[in-house]
This record gives sequence, C-alpha cells and structure tokens, in this order.
Amino acid sequence: SQEFVFNSGSIEGYKFWPGDLGLLATHAVVFARLIIDGDDYFARLIIDGDDYGVNVFIVQIRDLETHRPMKGIEVGEIGPKLGFSTKDNGYLAFKNFRAPRECILSRYINVSELGEISIQGNPKIAYGTMMFIRVTLLKLSTEAFFYGLFIT
Repeated sequence: SQEFVFNSGSIEGYKFWPGDLGLLATHAVVFARLIIDGDDYFARLIIDGDDYGVNVFIVQIRDLETHRPMKGIEVGEIGPKLGFSTKDNGYLAFKNFRAPRECILSRYINVSELGEISIQGNPKIAYGTMMFIRVTLLKLSTEAFFYGLFIT
C-alpha cells in the first residue's frame, strides 16, 4: 500500500502537552515503533509482524486549507500549562491514520517499495536524541527553579 498505518491504541498511547499542537500545528514529528507486517507498514503500539523499534516520522495532521484534522487524526486543545499559559498545548491520537512511505525520516532506516528494510548506522540514535532533549529541559528547569529560590 506504500503507506504507514499509525494507531495510538488506548489513551495511554495518546500524546499530551506538546506546544502549538492544540490549535496551530499542521505537521508533527512522531516517534513510533516501526512494525512490518506483510504488505502493510505499521507505526503503532500493537506488536504484529517484525518490530524495528522506535523510529522518527513527520506527518501532516491538519489540512493546510481548512485546518481540520486529517482522516484518522484526533487532535485538540487541552488548556494552559501551569506557568506557561500562553502556549497552545494539545493532545494527539492516531486511529488507522495513513501516511505515505516517504514520511519516515530515513537517515538510519529505510523501507523500500517492496517493504524491505535497510538499516544504516544505529536507529536508536534518534531515540537517544529525544531523551537528551528531555534531560536538557529538565536540567534547565531545575536551574531556573534554584535561581528563583536563591533570589527569593
């Protein structure tokens, strides 16, 4: 089918709190497990077929003209985050959302038209990058807290 099928599964698979997602974002960078099952490519939480771990995809989540969610996308606004009320925070869920094969960011892994996988380097590096950013945000938040505490 030359497409990836994204499914969040239950509410535990939904993504909450990304900034600019609630009302503004038209595209999203998604970290999802890549599973190849026969003729279909899946990026989902359910294990079927061969699991190639977490990979990075860029997907269009809203129509560029109407700004309505694409078929298979559930997206919405969840209100302000404490201490960051100006940010447009939202949630995102996939329900049999289909995206073209080209949406995978294929620096480390590629899926051919025949569904064959080729791996260059270590795909876990992309996941490591995401974790590095999260740790850096935590470090900066902690530093800001202690600066504020010191000033007080």
